[in-house]
Amino acid sequence: MGIENQLVLDHFYISLDAESFDSLLPLTAGLKNAVHSKVQTDNGSWEGIYIKCRTGCYFEILKERRPGGLGIAISPIYPHYVDAAKICERYPALPWRSGTRRLPDGQPWFDWLTLGDYLNIEDTFFNSWLMKYHLSHRDNRPEVARCTIDRYCRLELRLGIENLEALKQLGAWLPGRQRLSETKYLLELPDRDGNDLQIAINLIPGASRFKFLSIDMELSRGEAVPKMELGRFKAHGTKQGRLRLETREVTPNSL
Repeated sequence: MGIENQLVLDHFYISLDAESFDSLLPLTAGLKNAVHSKVQTDNGSWEGIYIKCRTGCYFEILKERRPGGLGIAISPIYPHYVDAAKICERYPALPWRSGTRRLPDGQPWFDWLTLGDYLNIEDTFFNSWLMKYHLSHRDNRPEVARCTIDRYCRLELRLGIENLEALKQLGAWLPGRQRLSETKYLLELPDRDGNDLQIAINLIPGASRFKFLSIDMELSRGEAVPKMELGRFKAHGTKQGRLRLETREVTPNSL
């Protein structure tokens, strides 16, 4: 079995301006296992909203970092047993780059393997990378807690079609399936429980970066979330037992 069959979604992110980001802060009070925090590394920091689901995957909303960006982080489903670096052997013709994220005290956190300029936070509109964790024991990890979100179902975005070829090249190694039509690009990324996250990208004329439209999240059994008005966004339940967070002025289209 090739390493590509051992890879699953670790987390994914979008980036918002400060005003939009701040309007979503009430989500951290309305959802279990959702936090607002600042991540510190040995060479920088960033601020985000982190919403974790039952599978361990989490959705990250960044504040004014990688503007107009989309990020997809992948990791082995069993990091103790699978060497993520073998992705380079599986696809030797691809132009792999690598580096290490470190904690503030200098301890290695994870190695990143990617086809793009991972450290360029201004010019890289799409960032997909494989995480090779440096496994270590830490006593300060948060306690296990129930999640409002069972799993992530569908993320919908808009992107200028002039960025399509770069998107395809940077994501050529991603697990799952990719489909292209005249106006949409669909990625289906496997999660740890065998389900897929669909990322539906609506292609429009021009070279605009990603714009967030909506995300559908399946609620855990017994969970309910009241409708929330969140500035340019709103969050509400659906008949399918899901929570939808969407931009107000856009009605997402089905693929």
